[in-house]
Amino acid sequence: MGYLGECLTQMEDYDEAERLLLDCHEGLTRAKNVAPGEIAAAAARLHKHYQARGMSKEAARWQSLAAR
Repeated sequence: MGYLGECLTQMEDYDEAERLLLDCHEGLTRAKNVAPGEIAAAAARLHKHYQARGMSKEAARWQSLAAR
């Protein structure tokens, strides 16, 4: 879902991309045995998504989560 959301962001289908990216991040945070790097990568995709939309506050929030 995350990579599809990233592609949709590039295609400027922001609403569908956001839904997929958020679902992906949520699923990874709830799943067991997920490497922290995977969760950080999902947060980084959300950071890029919100950056592309010009939503700097949301982008900064996800950037800080990606850095963890």
